[in-house]
Amino acid sequence: MGDDAIRSVCGYGQIDLEHAAFSDDARVVLYAEDELAMDHFAIYELPVPALFQTTNGRRTIRVSLAYDPPVRHSRNDYVGVGMSFRLVRGCEPALISEHYRRRPRDEAVPDIANRFQCKMAPGPQSREKSTLQSATATFKTDISNYGDRYYIVVRCEAGWATELDRQRFAIVVQVAHEAEIQIYQQIRQRIQLRG
Repeated sequence: MGDDAIRSVCGYGQIDLEHAAFSDDARVVLYAEDELAMDHFAIYELPVPALFQTTNGRRTIRVSLAYDPPVRHSRNDYVGVGMSFRLVRGCEPALISEHYRRRPRDEAVPDIANRFQCKMAPGPQSREKSTLQSATATFKTDISNYGDRYYIVVRCEAGWATELDRQRFAIVVQVAHEAEIQIYQQIRQRIQLRG
């Protein structure tokens, strides 16, 4: 059947509440509940410790986005607002912000090279049709040349729901390593230093 067919029938599978809500030494779960104005975006910084970047083994960053737009019962233009996300690495927030800001059609968009945009599965074409989106970036080689901060860009795009000026959403990020390494403490310390 293929991954797309299975996902369209089964969604993302059954939830393991304990796995979704709690972290352990080699797996960290972070979340935010927020809202965005129409045609705006938010950038969330994700600390990525050196152990995660360089220790051999399969590493993943999974991003999940859920939102509750107004809907109508016809199949065309079902949702009144569109939302999406991207995982970016190796760039300064100013460049990311400049790339994603809304601009007149005749103004050039500064490019973010493909190597800085994390390839996630499923891709944006498949996941952005839904109000619940989840995708995973998988790494098997050293990624230390991209720095110790990744960024999640969440975008909100106006649709037919013109009465709505802001859209609520929740985003969950899981950073996991198959080896039993201590990334939880490192990420926790970096987050507490910023807070």
